[in-house]
Formats: sequence, C-alpha cells, structure tokens
Amino acid sequence: MNVEGQVKLSIEHRFKRSITYEFTEKDDLIEDLYVDHAKKYEFADITWYPSKHTVVYRYDSRVPLNASGDGVNDFIGFQPNSILISESVRVAGISSLLPNTSNLPKM
Repeated sequence: MNVEGQVKLSIEHRFKRSITYEFTEKDDLIEDLYVDHAKKYEFADITWYPSKHTVVYRYDSRVPLNASGDGVNDFIGFQPNSILISESVRVAGISSLLPNTSNLPKM
C-alpha cells in the first residue's frame, strides 16, 4: 500500500505574550471554570495546589510586537540558579508537605 500526503506549512508573524497570574483560594470552582479559561486564552494554564486549596490561573494572550515591555521571559524556572538555591527550594517544598506535629502531645 502506497500512501502519499501533502502538507502546507505557513509561518506565523512574530508576537509577544502578555502574562498575568491570579491566585485564588476558590478551588471548588475549578471544574466549572477550566473550559471557559481555555477558550479565552490561547496559552492558558491552570495550576492547582489541592493541599493549599489554591488555584493559580495564568492569563496568557498574544500582543503585538510594539506593545510595552522588553519581551523577556523572566520565569525563574528558565534561569540558571546555583545548586544552593535549587536545594533550598526543594527542601522548602518538601517541608510544606509534611504534617504539622507541633500540636501533638509530647511523649
């Protein structure tokens, strides 16, 4: 069986992205809002932290190249970090997951 196909590629014009974050403690509404959120924003993202009852909505839209801003993605996850900073972040994240034992009776 011989199958041939043809694909047409096109180049998109350059653009910047405008990113805004909203932190909310209304995690019970996440199921109702995620479809609308995805329809409104091309590069939308939702991060849910169930243990903290927090949802972070990222509003991410295209803007023209002449929009204000330097067009740099300064997200710390994409920046070089020293090993000390990386280890500190990991320890802080792990310790926030551990149960609080300060209110338990001493043995």
